[in-house]
Amino acid sequence: MHTIVERIRALTPDERVLLALVAAAFCSVYAIAAALLALPVYLIFTKKLIPVLRASRGAPLLGLFCAISLGVTIRYGDTRAVALGVGMLFASVALLFVQYAMTRRAFRLMLTISCAGSVFAFFVAIAQRLWLTQYLFEGRACATFVNANFYATVIEVTTLFAVYRLLRRGSVARTVFYVAVLCANLGGLYLCQSRAAFLVVFGSVALLLALTDLRYLGHACAVLLMMLLLYTARGVWMPRLDAASSDLSAGREQIWRTAVRMIRDHLLYGRGYLSYQQFYRAYHGFAANHAHNLLLDLLVNFGVVGAGLLLAYLAVNLAGIVRIYVRGVERSKSALALAVLVTVLVHGVVDSTVYWPQTALLVITVLTYSRAYSDMPAVSEGVPLRARGAKAKQTTVQP
Repeated sequence: MHTIVERIRALTPDERVLLALVAAAFCSVYAIAAALLALPVYLIFTKKLIPVLRASRGAPLLGLFCAISLGVTIRYGDTRAVALGVGMLFASVALLFVQYAMTRRAFRLMLTISCAGSVFAFFVAIAQRLWLTQYLFEGRACATFVNANFYATVIEVTTLFAVYRLLRRGSVARTVFYVAVLCANLGGLYLCQSRAAFLVVFGSVALLLALTDLRYLGHACAVLLMMLLLYTARGVWMPRLDAASSDLSAGREQIWRTAVRMIRDHLLYGRGYLSYQQFYRAYHGFAANHAHNLLLDLLVNFGVVGAGLLLAYLAVNLAGIVRIYVRGVERSKSALALAVLVTVLVHGVVDSTVYWPQTALLVITVLTYSRAYSDMPAVSEGVPLRARGAKAKQTTVQP
């Protein structure tokens, strides 16, 4: 069995850069920001920037969204908002690069690195709780992710990664590793005290099992039963669950009402990045950094036009995932992608944690890789998914 080091040495430069982006996401937001800034330099130096921009289906939609959203932000926003708009340009290049550079072997290593990163984050969270209390987020551990809710989203996604890998045949050592990842994530869930993540983690794992194969329905039911048992003991390990309904009515509902008023006043284009944070005072709204809902945040910031462009780009790519799941080709990959997507959407009802570079990158790597199979069911080891025109025999080779 090849070691991780040997497998990394066998990678192409593009694959290594891709995995470096993933690793940076688990270090800090500053590390991933630096990586995003450096990526275009690498692409220009290697003369791959134009091929990357041309490789993705729907790239013009993404480019138009970036241009309009940045223009609106310059019109209404402050310096931070404009900087975020410029940052979105770099993030878009990274999104397209992920789809351009991802391969089977890079995908496997991405899952391994992400799961190892979640274990690292768990130990950081322990250190925060025990010694580095000044870095806690409102008394809750956030590990390397600035906000406890961002950490919770990483737990949700990497838990799905670990379960996905456990469903594949492997060595005892590999099984032990991914079981350890699940234990670390359960501990991280306790340390970050995310109520939404508690429900989403168990629900999404059950969904992944059910979507992968009907033989796992019993396992899915067992996961849901475990969630119910833990809920009965919530006073011991997650007392914040008891205050969920009161916090929802006291905070979220007021934020959503304010967001709706903002949308009504600037329906077409919004007012750019960080709109809620900048303008809620003008509406005597509840103080918050964002609208705490995926769709409301999109509409507040970018209006119907900007949100429509971004959703159209996502729809073009996500439709392929549904298509390959229905066809039964590489069903495990599409099941993982659909489970991750549902995770984002369900958590997105009460928060917008995917609008953060560290969390967004993990989601993007799964969705873009899985979508590529709608055009190319099989890819030779180490061959980038961009080679859609090549003839490929359908196969069910495990990742």
